[in-house]
Amino acid sequence: MLTTLCCWTSASVQAMDSNNGGNNGSSNDGYDDSNDTFVDFFPIPLFSGRIAILPDPAQPDLRNTRIGQTLAAWQMDRHVVYLTPEQMIDPSFFNAKNFPVALYLGGERYWQTVRDAEDGDAALQRHLDDGGRLLVLPYGPLPFFYDQKNAHAASAGKFGMRLGVGNLQGAPEGRTLTFHRIEDPTVPDSLPETLRFPMPYEADQRWRPISGTVGEGTVYRPWIALHDDTGRTYGHGAAAIELASGARVVYVWCSLMACDQTRQTILLATLRYAVEGLDPPRPQLACLRTTEPPIVDGKLDEPIWRAAPAARLVNTSGSRLRPTRYPTTVRACWDDSAIYLAVRCQTPSRQAERDVVEVWMAGDTDTSPGLHLTLDAENRIEVRTVAAVDDVATASPIADPPIHSAVRRHAGHWTAEIAIPLDAYGPSMEPLRFGDHQRLQVARRIQLADTTSDAASDREPDVWAPSLDSSSDDYWGTLLFDVHPWSDDFTGYPPEADGSGWWTCLGGTWRIEQDTLLGQDVSGDWSRLQGAMRGDDQWRDYSMEVRFRIENRGSAPHDGPWFGVRCSSDGDGYVLQLGANTWQLHKTVFGVATRGHNSLAQGSWIPSDTWHTVRLEVDGNRLQGVLDDQPLFDVIDDAHLDLPSRRRGGIVLAPARSARSKGNTIIRYDRVTVNLKED
Repeated sequence: MLTTLCCWTSASVQAMDSNNGGNNGSSNDGYDDSNDTFVDFFPIPLFSGRIAILPDPAQPDLRNTRIGQTLAAWQMDRHVVYLTPEQMIDPSFFNAKNFPVALYLGGERYWQTVRDAEDGDAALQRHLDDGGRLLVLPYGPLPFFYDQKNAHAASAGKFGMRLGVGNLQGAPEGRTLTFHRIEDPTVPDSLPETLRFPMPYEADQRWRPISGTVGEGTVYRPWIALHDDTGRTYGHGAAAIELASGARVVYVWCSLMACDQTRQTILLATLRYAVEGLDPPRPQLACLRTTEPPIVDGKLDEPIWRAAPAARLVNTSGSRLRPTRYPTTVRACWDDSAIYLAVRCQTPSRQAERDVVEVWMAGDTDTSPGLHLTLDAENRIEVRTVAAVDDVATASPIADPPIHSAVRRHAGHWTAEIAIPLDAYGPSMEPLRFGDHQRLQVARRIQLADTTSDAASDREPDVWAPSLDSSSDDYWGTLLFDVHPWSDDFTGYPPEADGSGWWTCLGGTWRIEQDTLLGQDVSGDWSRLQGAMRGDDQWRDYSMEVRFRIENRGSAPHDGPWFGVRCSSDGDGYVLQLGANTWQLHKTVFGVATRGHNSLAQGSWIPSDTWHTVRLEVDGNRLQGVLDDQPLFDVIDDAHLDLPSRRRGGIVLAPARSARSKGNTIIRYDRVTVNLKED
């Protein structure tokens, strides 16, 4: 029996910590996809963006709770959505289709009413009626006990739970209390076998067991029971409830999760139980715009592949989702002439007779034409045209396909690049634009040379867009044509676009015109830089190069093109101001900004209506600037203004105009290039 509160040896959690150092990688962390959160927390990442965190009236930011911090430490917080009260009661937003899983992480108060009487209750009941899964993992002992105004509610029964007010405020005198996992095949086997009751100094002593379920047609499945050393039972500390609607509810007593290690194990077990048997949403892969097409040599060494997110293949053998035995990833980018794919395949230790990746691509309607590509590890490629998505069986082989491929063999894996000309679909293929999408499916089949051992299971195909529903004919994911996250040449936008959706427009007016971005009249407020923003706090050390032209400039001395680096959406950052005949480098931290008399650097320049190129580089606390190949500044921000240097943030383009200025400031931008430095 273990002797510390809620702490037991969990091989899976220890493996996560040792493999990832507490900083799990993502599927977009470079070329090596072999070890990241996708595998450690499988299959939860398949439901990214479909797991809702219910709001809490007592704790506005649930990221600060123990479970919120655990999700962040795992880098799993990017897979969940923290709802506002208004979002929770909006049936078009919060429903079992959009969010099949919802987590209650609050205390004893909850949003029973947001606008109309008990509309919060109605939202949760609607979610369960539609087959949703509710995980009740509170930080207080009695969830749903008070409403948002702290009035008595005791509403747990509305959601299928019968929670008792136990008479224990700690272990009875002379007795030892121990939690035991229920021995039942429906209970997650990752839960602890035994676990002692917490001491008063360790966690809340108020024992609030679940003792059954409420409602007809429900099934109660206890997970963890509390016993004393005489064999007496005091109820259940964790249980699952299966409702008649197909919904699932899980309750865990708050103090079972007081210890980091047990909290991790219980959280992971409940999340996996919640998504068990669910078809994941159709996956989407961003295909990034590139102005420098990759060289098709199979090396995957171009920067675009480091920027592009990865499609991860999974296995559905035995009607269950599981990680692939040999991980396979696919990335995509595009330009005006072709779609490019990068493939990375881990190889078996045993010899494979054939190792094949199959790719199906087609338009977004059932009658759209498409392509079926087969590429093996020896760079043998076969291409078939598909007349229509709904008639894949009629695919016709192409004798001399215009598709170029290359394969590289490495120790333990092979990589490939494929260039698919847009005209390979046929002459009717329309030019691609940002926001366009196509259907995509990727599969991998491995045929081993031997047929002994578990070779048969190795031949099961892995797929990108899985379906556990045998009656479903939706085996497609979506390939979304997107901008490059670091660079933009402003081509490929749909007609009448203003850049929003790809740029965050915090001020001014913007439009795409003649393959350029035209910006006008952003507020020239030094303490809060506004404009068109790209990037976030993940950007640290980088260079930015922008080609621009002044179409018109306001009358104030500092009106003109401003360029921000390491900027936040609340206005902090560094900004290079190009004014009437001077330039100044300024800094804003915590809303405190430099002025003309204490800028980081300043000098003179001669504006003109010709094209200019500005380059800004930030590395640590060093800032460098170049204008039209002439150095402007090279400064060190050593706590200037007694404020720390900014070390992270995105870029901002700002055609600045003072509130008292006459005339407009209009700046045309032709190309923006950002190069992030390797950590």
